Amino acid sequence: MGLLLIALGVIMLVSQILEISFIEHIIKWWPIILILIGLEILLYIFLSNQDAPKVKFDVFSIIIISILMMASVGVYAVTGIMTSGDGVILVGPMFDSYKNESKYTRTFELDAVSTNLIIDNVVGNISIAKGDGDKIEVEANITIKNNDEEYAAEIADSLITVAKEKELKISSNSKEYSNKGKIGSIQIDYSVKVPDSVNVEVENKFGDVSLTDLAQSAKVNNKNGKITVESLGGDLIVNSSFGEVKVQDIKGKTQVYSKNGDVIANNCNKDITIESSFGDIRIDGVKGIVAITNSNGQTQGNWINGDINVISKFGDVTLTDVSGNADVDNANGEVSISNVGGYVKVSNGFGNTRVSNANKGLVLNNTNGDITVEANKVIMQDVNIKSKFGDILLKLPAPQNGYFEANTKFGDIENDFGLEVNENMSTSSMKGTLTDDKIKFILNSENGDIKLEKIER
Repeated sequence: MGLLLIALGVIMLVSQILEISFIEHIIKWWPIILILIGLEILLYIFLSNQDAPKVKFDVFSIIIISILMMASVGVYAVTGIMTSGDGVILVGPMFDSYKNESKYTRTFELDAVSTNLIIDNVVGNISIAKGDGDKIEVEANITIKNNDEEYAAEIADSLITVAKEKELKISSNSKEYSNKGKIGSIQIDYSVKVPDSVNVEVENKFGDVSLTDLAQSAKVNNKNGKITVESLGGDLIVNSSFGEVKVQDIKGKTQVYSKNGDVIANNCNKDITIESSFGDIRIDGVKGIVAITNSNGQTQGNWINGDINVISKFGDVTLTDVSGNADVDNANGEVSISNVGGYVKVSNGFGNTRVSNANKGLVLNNTNGDITVEANKVIMQDVNIKSKFGDILLKLPAPQNGYFEANTKFGDIENDFGLEVNENMSTSSMKGTLTDDKIKFILNSENGDIKLEKIER
């Protein structure tokens, strides 16, 4: 049975990689299972050291292994069929019984009678870019799996409709014909050129969406596929269920809502909002306010010319070069913040917090993790740090001024500034002033040490 399981696993792995239909071959060659079992028995008898080896069959083990094999085949089979909540069924090669794959191309031009263009597609890639003229140019490449090429050619002209009302709308009618009788899957890939006066809206179920060099605003709602937006003159709203989202060079406000997939945003000139359920978020170069909510994934932000607010539940948060304020609420992960022009506020649980080169005030609250603050310049506003089950380390420049008050339970207090420390059975405290008391440092720790380290420049 061991050889059988190995053989079955190898065959399924090769079939997945090479996209070969495994089901039809296993149906055809299933007697090989008996041959493999027989070979394993003969091999056992031949290699046995016993004079009269006996082969014992464990009925329970055979049943369990059979169930595992059937479950493996079932899971493999499911990968060949994908169904969306919109009633669209994508059939993989192993279940595709249609012998023909017919391809058609339809091209047409439309007057830009409206400032809004909507493309509603079911299955296929959509590419929209800036055109040279004042008309909307559309090229639709249609692929139809079928058993009747004549009928496929007939319905090809009925798959796309254009409605010219308040908004110009191009719709795909493939759901009416796909996976019915003589017709299998239908895919329509759009390549569209638009003038500068047109806003764009895309609705797509399965396929990638690409917008390039558009002068106005855009909305994209894509269920399954990658979304790429490069160079947009207006506002952007993106909704993605499954797939990576990448936006770059956006002049207007940006909103990205992603359920499953990474989000990458570069060079956004106004406020940006990103909400993600499962996936990493990476932003680089934003002029405006940044608001990020990430449930499961890493969050990274660089070169933020404005304030940033991050809410993260499971994942590390790393922020670098923020001109405004930085506010982070993290539940499970490391927080690292550096080079901040405004104040820093962090609430973190189950992870270390590190802040460097921020001198406009700190409010840090950490549970189950260490807090480290390193200042390259004199801190000019109040600092309030609370820690439970973790150490507090402040690295301050030698000329730092201010009133210092530190208290810890079940921990020690050390400092390089000559401030007096009082120690009791389970508590330690420190109070003192360096130069003046214009700035207040309030440090509290439960189950952790507090240390003030002087940095000589």
